[in-house]
Amino acid sequence: LFITPWIIIYLMQEKYLSIQTIGSDGKVSLVQSLINGSFYVKKVLDIYEKNVYRWLVDNPINGVPVIREIYEENNKLVVIEEYVSGSTLDVILEEKDRLDEADVRELIIEICKILKDITDLIPMVHRDIKPSNIIVKDNGEVYIIDFNTAKITYESKSRDTVLLGTQGYAAPEQYGFSPSSVRTDIYALGVLMKEMLTGNIDLNENYESKLKSIIDKCTMMEPKQRYGSYEELIAVLEGRKYNKWKNSIVGFRKGNPVYMIIASIWYLIILLIMLTMTVDGVTGFKLILERIFIGTSFFVVTQFTGNFKNCHSLIGISKIKNKMLRYTAIFFADYGILVLMVLLMAILESFL
Repeated sequence: LFITPWIIIYLMQEKYLSIQTIGSDGKVSLVQSLINGSFYVKKVLDIYEKNVYRWLVDNPINGVPVIREIYEENNKLVVIEEYVSGSTLDVILEEKDRLDEADVRELIIEICKILKDITDLIPMVHRDIKPSNIIVKDNGEVYIIDFNTAKITYESKSRDTVLLGTQGYAAPEQYGFSPSSVRTDIYALGVLMKEMLTGNIDLNENYESKLKSIIDKCTMMEPKQRYGSYEELIAVLEGRKYNKWKNSIVGFRKGNPVYMIIASIWYLIILLIMLTMTVDGVTGFKLILERIFIGTSFFVVTQFTGNFKNCHSLIGISKIKNKMLRYTAIFFADYGILVLMVLLMAILESFL
């Protein structure tokens, strides 16, 4: 191969060498880094929410390809992301036609866990959950790809005015009936379950399956009639009763035994403080009141620190991209909560 000076100059300017085009539109390609030799996927996006990709760069999520870098060029967003070796679900369904119920449950639970990990940190809706956007690796690991239609919902409460999802999988609200939410992706998960079980996405088809009632609830026309969270859908798929508040309390949301043990010990310590704390010169009802306030303060701070019900997004903490700055903001917010609780306690005690 004869390498001219122009080729050398070009390679010095470029960080990635194109290896192979993926797909027919030429917008996705396999590239190799000229710096470390690793392979990545390069995507050139016409439609995108830049803030979504900025957030994904700063917050790697298990089950989502790591975004190496993003940059805008010619009014398009170029995304360089981790190359995930595996088969997309549409390819798997072409080979197998349909999956058994056990495999469908397992796969949907894994997808729900990935989406839950995202929404535990920020209110994001993918809006294009479908077989071609799900990769299953040879070892069974599941990945969700293509976040170009995703939306951070606290940044916009407006209705969707343009259908950015895929017809058949898109929920009714994506046609402009109401704003997108977690329930939008839950609708798509219902359609996905139906396709994996029967080989088609016709929701009006008569079929028999133990998952039919779950699919029917996922795909209700009215968003409020669907499952309200990924935790709830996971619980139903696992055959467990779903307790809304228990599954929202910090330490118990993921069902991780280690986290649950640590959280239980911490909550027990808070309870012991409430029951045994003494204050010089304070007795009777005032002491009981102070114990309650101290215990409640520790509990509230714990929930806020752990982003209970995505509370960080309400005051803009989730928008802070730098992790150190975000943790600093959480620290000062916790301090503010404690100060407010002390002031409230002082006000109440002044009336006693």
